[in-house]
Amino acid sequence: MSVKLVFQERPNMGAVYWRVFTKRGNKLRAGEALPETVADWKGSPVEASRLATYCAVCGFSADAGVPVTYPYIMAAPLHFAMLSDPGFPLAPMGGIHARNSILQHRQIRPDEALDIHCWVGEGRAVKAGLEFDVNTRIEAGGSVVWECASGYIVRGRFGEPQEGGPKLRFSALESANFEAGWKVAASTGRRYAKITGDYNPIHLHWTFGKLFGFPRDIIHGMWSLAKCASTLPALPADKPQRLDVAFKGPVLMGSSVSLKAATDGDNRLFEVYCGKNPKPVMQGQYRTAETGETL
Repeated sequence: MSVKLVFQERPNMGAVYWRVFTKRGNKLRAGEALPETVADWKGSPVEASRLATYCAVCGFSADAGVPVTYPYIMAAPLHFAMLSDPGFPLAPMGGIHARNSILQHRQIRPDEALDIHCWVGEGRAVKAGLEFDVNTRIEAGGSVVWECASGYIVRGRFGEPQEGGPKLRFSALESANFEAGWKVAASTGRRYAKITGDYNPIHLHWTFGKLFGFPRDIIHGMWSLAKCASTLPALPADKPQRLDVAFKGPVLMGSSVSLKAATDGDNRLFEVYCGKNPKPVMQGQYRTAETGETL
C-alpha cells in the first residue's frame, strides 16, 4: 500500500495534527519495508508576511532574503501530512528528530513559486527503534534549488539493529574562535509554532514538557538550527550552502544557550550548549557547498 498526497495549498494543520495526536501504534513488522510515501505541492508561494515573521523570530535580518532554513517550514506541513496519514504504518507522536541536512543550490527569491516534493526514505533498524529519512526537493522553474534530509527515529522493536553508526557524527570541537549566546524566551515555542504550524504540545507549555519527561517545555530543534544560522558569520549568498546538524539533547524554554564555533574560511563547525549541561545539545557544520554536490 502506498501513500501519495497532492496539495494545491498549504495543508490544514488542524486536521493534520488531529491525526498526529490520535494515531496510535506502530503497524510495521520486523524486517518489513516502509511503503512508498510521497507528497507534492506545486506552485507554493514563499509568503512575504510569513517570511518576515520567521526572520524576526529566528534572528535573521529583514533584508536577508530567504534564509537557508526557511524552506524547511514550507515543506514541514507535507512531512506531517505523510507521517500522520492512515496508510503510513508508524505513529509520529513521540518520534525523535535526530538529525537534519540541508543543501541549498542557490538562494530562493521571495517572489518565486516553488514546487515541493517530499518522500519517506528506507527504514533502518537501530538500537533505539527504526531510523528513516523524510526527504525534500524544491524546484523553481524546473531546476532544483533546495534539498533536505530529516532523520527521524521511532522507538520500538523492528528487528536486529543494522551495522553502522549514526549517519551524522561530529568530533568534539578542540577550540573555538567564535562564541555567542542567547536566552530562549518562554514564548518562543508558541511564536515559532504560529509561523510553522508545528503545535507539538512539548513546545507550547511547561506542563506538557513535564508530561513527556522533560524538566519543562522545549524549543523546536529547527528553531535552534535557524538561530545558529542567523548568528554564525555569514556565508557568501551567491554560493551553494550546506547545513548539517545532529540533535543531541533538548533546549529548554527559558534557558541560556551558548554557541561555540571553529570558523575557517567558508566553513563553520559548531556546538550548542543549554544552561549548565556540560554536553553539547547540538553539533553541526555550516559551509559553502561544491557546485553539483548532493545529499
